[in-house]
Amino acid sequence: MTIAVGELFEEVLHTYPEHSVQLKFFLCQLISGVPQPLGCAALQWIHKKQLADFQFPAADAGLLMKISRASQMQSFFP
Repeated sequence: MTIAVGELFEEVLHTYPEHSVQLKFFLCQLISGVPQPLGCAALQWIHKKQLADFQFPAADAGLLMKISRASQMQSFFP
């Protein structure tokens, strides 16, 4: 698959009891191909209005809030 990587949208540092994670989220656009799950059982493209229907790790809470509020996401998330 081919993607165009845009600007950094969010950076998160989250500390769990057993470890910390640093996550960087970039705005990207699918140019060609079909996304395939790598290192996970499955993946699913959803509308940002559906985010509340899924469970995410605690580290993603701020990112999910920002996605749900961001008007600039229209070109990247239908």
